[in-house]
Order: sequence, then structure tokens, then C-alpha cells
Amino acid sequence: MLKKKAENPAVYCLILTSMSAKFYLGVLGLSNSSSTILIDSSEVPALQTFKSSVRY
Repeated sequence: MLKKKAENPAVYCLILTSMSAKFYLGVLGLSNSSSTILIDSSEVPALQTFKSSVRY
């Protein structure tokens, strides 16, 4: 799951590293237990490779 933050001038990617699906009061919901923030920069080759492999 990839989410770009638009409220802050510095754009970064938030990648959820652990998610779980749970039923709560008859409704299916998702929750994350941890996440990693990657700074969006052309100086990070691994991030550029990841972004090129993600299809929007």
C-alpha cells in the first residue's frame, strides 16, 4: 500500500509493513501495526526502482 502525503511540501512515501484485516461490529476493517517512511529523493536508487515498479 502506498500513500503520498500532500499536506507537507516535502513529499514522501509511506509503506505499510504489516497489516491485518479484522471484523469489528460486523464491518471488515484494516489496521497497520508498523510503517516505514522513505524520503522521496532521486538520490535513493532503491526508492526509484520501487516507484517504477508500482502501477497506479
